[in-house]
Amino acid sequence: MKTIRIFLATVTLFAAGPALADGPVSVYSIEADVKADKAAVKDANKDLREIERLQRKWEKAREKGNDNKLAKFDDQLDEWIRDELVENLADRKAAKNEFIRMGGDPAVLTPRANKKKTKAFVPPRARDDQQDFIKVRSHFANTRQLATEIRGIQPAFTHGTAGRGLYEAKSDLIQALVVGAKRDIKRAEQELTEDERHLARRT
Repeated sequence: MKTIRIFLATVTLFAAGPALADGPVSVYSIEADVKADKAAVKDANKDLREIERLQRKWEKAREKGNDNKLAKFDDQLDEWIRDELVENLADRKAAKNEFIRMGGDPAVLTPRANKKKTKAFVPPRARDDQQDFIKVRSHFANTRQLATEIRGIQPAFTHGTAGRGLYEAKSDLIQALVVGAKRDIKRAEQELTEDERHLARRT
């Protein structure tokens, strides 16, 4: 899953060529973008199905008070979170590279960048990629924050001391992961639509 996404992003960069930022974007490079976008949409949908499956598993095990199943769930949830964070980092790197490839100044992408002062460093054709990077960065930060909160309360579940309040809190955090996964699908689909529109204008 992660390997495919990173490989396609790399193919896109090589298809563009090192001097693309200074010249027209080739049809071949846009086609590579579209291919990578489709893989990202498919991957995001797979991630959503998995976290929704885990959510159902959590609620069922919680309802029945099955400690063994809850323990197995915790391991699976932590694995999903680890994979998601790795994917988020790969997405962020790919989005940054795409922005640079379109002629954007990477300094604009820093959280402290002054919007007014840096606007001149964002060519029109790089603005969509700038917004995509911001969304990817936000998704990563959100997932990391939720992971921190889940891991922070996990010892209470591991030692069997979690009360009703912590169970409710954990359910809310898992739901937040589901919402984030849905939002990531929307972002990936938007990026695909933009690149397909760009390709249509060039062919």
